[in-house]
Amino acid sequence: MDNNHWLTQLLMLGVGTTTLVADKLREVSDELVKDGKLNPEQAKEVMDDLLQKLKSEQGNFEGQMQRQLR
Repeated sequence: MDNNHWLTQLLMLGVGTTTLVADKLREVSDELVKDGKLNPEQAKEVMDDLLQKLKSEQGNFEGQMQRQLR
């Protein structure tokens, strides 16, 4: 199997994992708002911050994988 195929599979796994984590974070955020523990604006700020960090980490992972395969 060539390296590009493996890289593609790993990147897709990373994207899928990031999506699952983001979905779960949204559920928790919605529940905290529903329970009155966070107001909607706080929840949005927390979600935006966490999603930005996830995207950043995903980018770092992709770069590391490409360097390792080279």
